[in-house]
Amino acid sequence: MNKIIMSVRDFAILYNIIDYKIHILEDNAKISPINFITNASEEKMEEDLQKFKDTDLYYKDLIRIREKLGELNIEIETPELKVEKNQEFKVGDRVQFKSWKEMKKEFGCDRDGEIRVKHGFNKGMKHLCNTYAKIKSIGNETKLKDFTTMGDVEWDYCLDMVKKVKGEKNE
Repeated sequence: MNKIIMSVRDFAILYNIIDYKIHILEDNAKISPINFITNASEEKMEEDLQKFKDTDLYYKDLIRIREKLGELNIEIETPELKVEKNQEFKVGDRVQFKSWKEMKKEFGCDRDGEIRVKHGFNKGMKHLCNTYAKIKSIGNETKLKDFTTMGDVEWDYCLDMVKKVKGEKNE
């Protein structure tokens, strides 16, 4: 059997779409307009649901697909992230975000176009490239402050995204 390679995100989306559609079909069969209008008993709704499960081909196909997903030879792609290596940073340092081109060359991009650094650097963050900030804290998630661009305190940052500002005395 051929191997299927997909990202965790793609697999979750595929599985959830199938699962969601199955639940919608089950709910619609159980609470049909007739059952709703006649205020049918729970037993009657369960009986209608079972009839539906036994006869509806689309429903049966979705169930088979969901079962087969578990049997397929699917390799979940997990992007390799480079470990932060720049330990010369300290709180208070003024830093500049690297250019998109620099980060892409150094770390590469995943299938969604994000730069492969810890937490990812996505296209929505591209405007940060070549702008400045100060390091507020360093840890699992690097916190920045005093941005030279507006409204960018909610992203998750890492030290691989930035470089020290040369020639500037850091605190």
